[in-house]
Amino acid sequence: MRKVLIANRGEIAVRACRDAGLASVAVYAEPDLDALHAQMAYEAYSLAGTSPAETYLDINKIVKIALDCGADTVHPGYGFLAENADFARAVTAAQLTWIGSPPEAIEALGDSPDVRVSGHVYHVETGLVTTFVDAKQVSSRVRSRR
Repeated sequence: MRKVLIANRGEIAVRACRDAGLASVAVYAEPDLDALHAQMAYEAYSLAGTSPAETYLDINKIVKIALDCGADTVHPGYGFLAENADFARAVTAAQLTWIGSPPEAIEALGDSPDVRVSGHVYHVETGLVTTFVDAKQVSSRVRSRR
């Protein structure tokens, strides 16, 4: 992991990349050109539109920008496509690393009447992750359960 595209207005993810020594790539809708995430990121690319449907929710446009700019990883940010299994699949189909839950877990958690049961089945880690080191430790624990 060396260059991470953040798929929406994710200042926190941009900061996390910077703290971890990773290049960050922001995407933005035209009205967000001067938004903090676009200004803070190592690179920023326009999604060429103004509405969420034509920008932050356009899976193909976001994946294309990731590939065109040389990103090797995609972080969904928060909201918009963060819990979209189709987006996770599109990212991995493009041979990019997806930072997030597997598509099957996204679907199961979204459809489950009891998220705690599905979370247990999919080994969803809960708790506060405040540093990159915390995230790596959680990731290691989850991988060891597979």
